[in-house]
Amino acid sequence: HIIVENIDGCEWDDVDLGCGCGEIGPSGCDETCGSTLEFDEFEDESQHYLVFSNKEPVATARWRETKKGIKLERFAILKSHRKQNIGTILLKFILDKTIPLNKPVYLHSQAAVAGVYQKNGFKIVGGSFVEADILHYCMVYSR
Repeated sequence: HIIVENIDGCEWDDVDLGCGCGEIGPSGCDETCGSTLEFDEFEDESQHYLVFSNKEPVATARWRETKKGIKLERFAILKSHRKQNIGTILLKFILDKTIPLNKPVYLHSQAAVAGVYQKNGFKIVGGSFVEADILHYCMVYSR
């Protein structure tokens, strides 16, 4: 049973991801960190989502408006729940929220998962680049 919820308005201290550090991170990798969430200057202006499977939090993502349009970011899925379509469910849920805003929708995809976004209507624009020591592509949603 999969549920996607907007968690804005929650106090971050009240959001229990139910996982230890290093299991879920902002880039979806298993990086070691001081916290399971990485906060930045865009937290207040972003819309945050958690995906629950059987009442357990298993994935997260956010979106925010930028000068270029709507940027989808921070997609992360617990390693134990990858390859179960949860990322696609979350992506489609967020697209349903952002497409009606009539602005370009884009993201920076890790090269390893760019195919998932391509299957869901995104196209690579430009060359690859390195962000947080990981190869990425800028991808734009084509309606």
